[in-house]
Amino acid sequence: MPHLILFTKPDCRLCEQVEAHLLLLQGQLNFQWERRDITSDPALYDRYRHAIPVVWINGREALRADVAPIDQSALRAALSHA
Repeated sequence: MPHLILFTKPDCRLCEQVEAHLLLLQGQLNFQWERRDITSDPALYDRYRHAIPVVWINGREALRADVAPIDQSALRAALSHA
């Protein structure tokens, strides 16, 4: 079963949208996910402060909002390749 990590920070509207997509997809696809706040880890904050939301799947970076929008189809495609 794929394991997904959603890297977020407080008051991030895009992060909230990705989380809503994940909740919808979780009813359709078999995966586990967790949320990690980058503001609680200085190294993560330095790495992702301009990129969030960021999605890792099975320990590897899969999607970044600074590269392309993270919508349901992008999440579904990334999970299907996991």
